[in-house]
Amino acid sequence: MLLDGKVALVTGSGPNIGGEIARTLAANGAKVMCLDVRQEQAEATARSVRDAGGEATAVRADITRPEDVEQAVKAAVATYGGLHILVNNAGISPLGDLFDQKLEDWRATLEVCLTGTLLCSRYAARQMIEQGQGGAIVNIASTSGHRGRMGAIAYATAKGGILQLTRAIAME
Repeated sequence: MLLDGKVALVTGSGPNIGGEIARTLAANGAKVMCLDVRQEQAEATARSVRDAGGEATAVRADITRPEDVEQAVKAAVATYGGLHILVNNAGISPLGDLFDQKLEDWRATLEVCLTGTLLCSRYAARQMIEQGQGGAIVNIASTSGHRGRMGAIAYATAKGGILQLTRAIAME
């Protein structure tokens, strides 16, 4: 299969997009670490991968905390022997516009979407470089990051930041 021997870490791997990304990677041969801040969501996705014949392990981590991210990468290495693919999918999208976006929701959105992507990329890239085999980092952005979105100013801003972060990481 296309991804035989590869290990993938998918953030925000609960239901919806993250879960489907994890299942698709596994269906193509990858061993998958299903990461979510909600342990039960990560476990449900890992179980669905295993039920379909793939290999997956759940890991609970808050991607806004460097020590959680570092431990998640170490867990991938300890469990499967390395890390080759990171999918930065985790995100939140509290509603709010210029005038009514709660400041705590603004900060939380930037922390999860943007800082979480930075931290996960940092620790995964270090591991990939140390392994000496290269790797792939996939950052999930949104059309909201390109065009903006009414009523979701924090989310659109964070996703726009992810686009620029991706360019900056690519340059490095």
